[in-house]
Amino acid sequence: RKALEQGPDHKDFDEAMSTLVLHDPGPVARYLVGLQDFTQDLLQADRGYSLGSWFCVNCGKDRVAHFRALLNAKDPFLRVAATVYLCFEDRKQGMEELRKHLSLPGDPGVWAALNLARRGDKDAVPRLLEVFKTGSLGGMSGVPHGNLQKRVLELLSNSAQTSQVPQPPIAIGEERYPSDEAVSGDKHYTARREWWAKHSNRITLSDPWLSILEECKVD
Repeated sequence: RKALEQGPDHKDFDEAMSTLVLHDPGPVARYLVGLQDFTQDLLQADRGYSLGSWFCVNCGKDRVAHFRALLNAKDPFLRVAATVYLCFEDRKQGMEELRKHLSLPGDPGVWAALNLARRGDKDAVPRLLEVFKTGSLGGMSGVPHGNLQKRVLELLSNSAQTSQVPQPPIAIGEERYPSDEAVSGDKHYTARREWWAKHSNRITLSDPWLSILEECKVD
C-alpha cells in the first residue's frame, strides 16, 4: 500500500498494483479514480481502456463496490470499463449506466454502445455506427480504434446472419478487406447507416460469444 501511495516511480509499484488488485482492490480503485483524463493526451488516449480492463478482469473481491467506485473516475474509458464489467455482476444497473455513457465523445461512447447493442438494445446502434466516421491514427496507437471498428462489424454481421437479412457493407468499392482504411470514412459510415435504416426492423441483435464471455466475466 505504501508503494502504491508513492506512485509509479516507486520500484515496487507494479508489484504492489498486481498484488493489491487480487487481495485488496480498494486502494487500487481509489488510485485509478484519481488519475487524469487520458483522452486529452493524443499519445495516451486509450490508457484508461487498458487500465480499466486490467483492473476489472483481475479484481479479486467486492467487485460490485469497486466497479461502482470507478464510475467516478476522471477518465471516461475508466468509467465505461467499470460499467461494462458491472454488467457481469449487476446487469440492470450496468445497462442503466451504459445508457448514460452513450453521450461520451469518441470511442468511450462507442464502447458503451457496443455493450448495449450486443445485449439487444437497438437504440444504441446509431451511436455505435459513429465508430466508422473516423479512421485510425496508424501504428500501435491506432489499434484500439481499429479493433473497436472490427468488433462492431462482427456484431452487425452475426446479427444479419441470424436475422436472415443482407450482410452490412464490409468493404466499399474496390476495397476487399476490412483494413483500417477500408472500415472508416464518410462513405463507409453512410453506407452502414443506410443499411441499418433499411433492415433494422427485421434485425435481432445477436452476439454468439456473449454467453461465453459472461460466464468468464471478460469483455
